[in-house]
Amino acid sequence: MAKRRRSLALGSAGVLLAGFLGYVALTTSTTVLSGRIAGLGTAYWAGFAIFGVILAVAHGYARWARRMDALVRAGKQRGERG
Repeated sequence: MAKRRRSLALGSAGVLLAGFLGYVALTTSTTVLSGRIAGLGTAYWAGFAIFGVILAVAHGYARWARRMDALVRAGKQRGERG
């Protein structure tokens, strides 16, 4: 279970880091995000979206981790090893 938790944490962190660094590359070295939507630059909207996704993934991971911790505690109380 710890191996699965570690691989999930590292995988999601890698995806989010790649997304964020891709955003930085798009805003600093290209004109892809230079348009405007509702008066704000497209880069701002993309940044807000990335921030929201990061918060959602962090929330989802925290909920999953708490659930796994509860399962481990319940298993230890029953005398199981794992």
